[in-house]
Amino acid sequence: MLIEATGIADPEEIVMMFNGKRVQKYFKLDGVISIVDASLFLTQHPLFPEIRKQVALSDMVLINKTDLITPDVLSEVKIAVQSINPLANIEQCTFGNTSYKALLHNNAHHPKEIEKTVTDFSSIAFAPKHSIQPVSIVLEKDFDMEKISKWLEAFLNDNSKNILRIKGVLSINGMKHKIILQSVGNQFQVYQGAEWDDEARINRLVFIGTGLDKNEILNTLNTISPLLPKQ
Repeated sequence: MLIEATGIADPEEIVMMFNGKRVQKYFKLDGVISIVDASLFLTQHPLFPEIRKQVALSDMVLINKTDLITPDVLSEVKIAVQSINPLANIEQCTFGNTSYKALLHNNAHHPKEIEKTVTDFSSIAFAPKHSIQPVSIVLEKDFDMEKISKWLEAFLNDNSKNILRIKGVLSINGMKHKIILQSVGNQFQVYQGAEWDDEARINRLVFIGTGLDKNEILNTLNTISPLLPKQ
């Protein structure tokens, strides 16, 4: 089932519909797709927070009307999209033509796909051109499951108006499997991922929202566990 929203719709409200147990008996959320007008995006997204929020909550962004711009402008559009949401897959198209295979069956909310998209962005610095920004945190050592769950609940409650999305891979004390984290708005879900095997047990968290302070997040995380930022 495809749900097409209006151009000014809030995708968060639609995503929340899929969190109910009754809905999950019959449907699973495959992914959120937004369409960017390549000829207007650079001038419009700084003016309209609705545009930035739609991009921030998307799993895939279609950059349309690429025939109307130069390669240099297309590169700027891609950079602008990634500065809002570095986790989204980007497809470019003309007249909205793209393969249905690229749009469907992405399983963007499946634990394996979440783990795949959570990358270490700590070496990338995004210029604060707009209010919505990603914050990446990479930490060594293990979390206590009960403490990190309580921290997440408190963090989402305190930042209910400015947190849009969280994705993460967590290393939990005493667990041989990765814990995959995802949140949209102020609700989060955790899933069991693959085993750690011989790889280094490193926590990776990506936050997307407004007014987020990386140092403040690190300081509060350190109150629940003596964690070390990865150099």
